[in-house]
Amino acid sequence: MIKKEDALAILLRCAKTYDQTLQPYNFLFVFGSQAQTECIQIKFPRQNFRHLTGVDSPRLTAKQFYSACVNKRLSLNDFQFHDDTTELKLGVLPTLLRLPKSSKMIGTYAGHQLFLSTETLIGGTNACMGFIPDSNYPGAAFSVPNTALNLDIRDITIAPQKQVVAVFRKFRTDSKYNHLCMINRGITIETLKLPEAIHSYIDFDTLTSDF
Repeated sequence: MIKKEDALAILLRCAKTYDQTLQPYNFLFVFGSQAQTECIQIKFPRQNFRHLTGVDSPRLTAKQFYSACVNKRLSLNDFQFHDDTTELKLGVLPTLLRLPKSSKMIGTYAGHQLFLSTETLIGGTNACMGFIPDSNYPGAAFSVPNTALNLDIRDITIAPQKQVVAVFRKFRTDSKYNHLCMINRGITIETLKLPEAIHSYIDFDTLTSDF
């Protein structure tokens, strides 16, 4: 079993990554094939970070827990391991926080002996992250994370899984997506065929990229 001191170090490190690379942004995951694509919009609220860690914090609300982690004020007394899955979640969390650049597949949760209450899974053969519609804004277009799993996405989603083709990003206050985080090898923005519904989300005139 992982030592609590080691778990604390992972929590603080991952909270910093979450706060800098995920929380300020909205993401548009485009998936399917080069010729026929769909999309899902995702955001990473502060209060959802704890769901990904596998720890409980009876003394702190989810937002307080996140703030304590980001500000390096979380103590060993502020959290406890939920069950045997905590170590597994913490083991894959650093990798999963790179999801906008490293995601491979997306699928619908098929039901599993874990009895998860998640809906959409994004990831790869070694780990995946689960998402549900944002309950704070019923009917809104965004999904938010609610679990991290050290499982092959193919084992817990309905086949066939779909390939993540591209991922776009914008600041939450921006009206359109204006940064390309990743695009599959062999595909370019020019050759990626997007339906008008997805095309309208993206500001191609000011689009920047990481490569």
